[in-house]
Amino acid sequence: MRCFCIKNARQPIDLELIKRVKFRKNEQQHLIVSRFTVNSWLDYFPYVAMAIKLIALGVAAFFAIKWHFDQDKKLKEEKKGIARLDA
Repeated sequence: MRCFCIKNARQPIDLELIKRVKFRKNEQQHLIVSRFTVNSWLDYFPYVAMAIKLIALGVAAFFAIKWHFDQDKKLKEEKKGIARLDA
């Protein structure tokens, strides 16, 4: 039985060989599990990039909404000032 690691598809893991060699059970499991563990910061990059992207978009959305409310408030104050001058 051969099992391929997703990251290193060219290097198959021979599970039968690992079982035949007289390892203790913990060492067998360590050999099998260690092939599938995260070995690089590149594995976390999409998650970190997405988090930064969501934070940046959230901040931008906040300031866009704030700017529009401030512009509306400014326009209303100008209309009140013009109405007072006309009266």
